[in-house]
Amino acid sequence: MKTLLNKIENLKSHLADLKETKKSDLIKDIKTEVDLPYYFDDDITSFDELRDKISDNGGFDIEIIYYYRAMEYLMENDSSLQESLSLAAEYGYTPDKLNSEILASLLVSQNERSEFDNNEKDFDDYFETVEEINNHTERLDEIVEELECLNEEEDNSEIIQELTEEVEEIESEYE
Repeated sequence: MKTLLNKIENLKSHLADLKETKKSDLIKDIKTEVDLPYYFDDDITSFDELRDKISDNGGFDIEIIYYYRAMEYLMENDSSLQESLSLAAEYGYTPDKLNSEILASLLVSQNERSEFDNNEKDFDDYFETVEEINNHTERLDEIVEELECLNEEEDNSEIIQELTEEVEEIESEYE
């Protein structure tokens, strides 16, 4: 029984490491100006929740300052100014309050949101994997509780064997 408990603890440790590795790899692979580690904490359980947290805290708001940089961005990304002027209208700007820095900042922020949204599938895959890992970790905790409740005076070999097989099945999914 002690061997099985050790195996479970090792597996739980491996699963925790795997979650962290998956998260680090995802953050590294996503090309964004958003400070993902700042917003992407362990309480986040879905892409929509993460996007809302970033948006609510201004994480997509990117400011382009200096006329030259703003004009350069606009020339490369919206030379007709149709998209940036449309965004300005959506946000309630009037022509007398507009300049190239505002237009470029609105556009780069919108482009960042769109680029981030293009990664939804990668995030969904990550959250699905984390949910699976969490479910397996919970089951391993339940198995530990079951083992601790066994009466050492009785022959529990059949129960221990069944639990061992279940642990090995979980373990095989992550090899």
